[in-house]
Amino acid sequence: MRDKGRKVRLDRGRRTAIRNRLVSICMMIWLSGLLFGVGVGRADEDVMPGKDVFPQGRKTFSECVRLAITQSPFLTVSSLEVQLKRLDEADSKYSLFPSLSLHSRYYFDQPKFQNEDPKPYTLAFVTDGYNPIEAYVTLQAQKLITQIAIYGHLRIISESIHRIASGFLELDALEEMGALQREVVELAERNVDYVSRRVGTGGATPLDSRVAAQDVELANLEGRKIASSKETIQDGLKALLGLPADQVLELDLRDARIQVLDHAGPNSHTLDQARANSYDLKIEALKKELQTRNIKLAYTRFFPTFSLGLQSTDPLSGIDSNGYFFSIGFDLPLWDGLKRYRNVGRQETVLKQFRNQATQKDLDIVSKWKTGVEKASEAAAELKLARTQVELMELKQQQGEIGYQSGRIPFSGLLADKKACLEARKNARIKTLEYDKALLNLRFLSGELSKAYVDAKVM
Repeated sequence: MRDKGRKVRLDRGRRTAIRNRLVSICMMIWLSGLLFGVGVGRADEDVMPGKDVFPQGRKTFSECVRLAITQSPFLTVSSLEVQLKRLDEADSKYSLFPSLSLHSRYYFDQPKFQNEDPKPYTLAFVTDGYNPIEAYVTLQAQKLITQIAIYGHLRIISESIHRIASGFLELDALEEMGALQREVVELAERNVDYVSRRVGTGGATPLDSRVAAQDVELANLEGRKIASSKETIQDGLKALLGLPADQVLELDLRDARIQVLDHAGPNSHTLDQARANSYDLKIEALKKELQTRNIKLAYTRFFPTFSLGLQSTDPLSGIDSNGYFFSIGFDLPLWDGLKRYRNVGRQETVLKQFRNQATQKDLDIVSKWKTGVEKASEAAAELKLARTQVELMELKQQQGEIGYQSGRIPFSGLLADKKACLEARKNARIKTLEYDKALLNLRFLSGELSKAYVDAKVM
């Protein structure tokens, strides 16, 4: 009998040892998976691109766009939001596997039994409530959320490129208007000299001299206003590019219109392009798809959650065994006040809202496109009228020069004709800027402006 008891205890000890080894192997596999996941996450962080070294000297429009995408503070928030959503997506991927917890308890004073001396502790490896269908649907939904964040980031990039392009066109126009204004100042100063000589000979009054001097002051004020506008726009560009305020920003404005518009005309883009490239419509489409996932997720609440466990014997249970015991269970709420049922209806109602929002967004894009086309047409008509006025003023200036050479028109009349011609050219340059910005707006609405510099597929 004693030998038989020893044999039973020996077999039981062997079984216990085998169980312990199996538990150790399972834990090693589990920890290896966790460490591998951490290594993958670290590798993804290590291969993230850093900031490019930006060349010194004058910057073209494309170089400014690249610099803005690299370091603009206006893009940092949305970029970090994308990274956060990708981390949430990684969490959802690991949620496809049930989480494992270790529960232990040590007894300092436990009862003794006659047959076998129990161990003074308990160990339990248990999983939390696990619903594989819910985990899968959650992962699919999180992927859509990440994509929405990416499109939101691309939309902000597109708006920033539009602002940089507008700044380029405005600075180019101000450069030309500043040169024309300097000519206006020179004419006003020549008029002051002419009037001063006439005052000395009695051909003009001191009041005429004061009026001429006031014209010079007004012309200088207009020149300073143009210079101040240039400085304000450059400061705005530096902030948008992420450059310090004390750094000098030199821009290559040669062929600025071609750099920004790329030979685009009023008929170069279409409404279909605007719809196909619209990040707003893409976001709305993803929101609807995400909401269908939320509806499925609401239905998964009706499924039971499973749990697994591997537990040693509790010394207080009175069981004459020191082995490990495997268990499986599930939880299913039977009554929750119909909360799960109402949640399904709630999610379906939200889906209807998203559908209406998508329709409104499409109508908004159509309205903006039509308005942009109308503004471009009006700007083209005003530009044509301004250029016609320039031609008329140039003809009058030629008549004035002929009249001055023949002695029929005084020098002051010739200066007045030249000033009128310069003002007409300034006005034409303003109308040219308005027309170019109208074309830029169409290119921005069509999505072709951002597509030229950002590849959404890479994002």
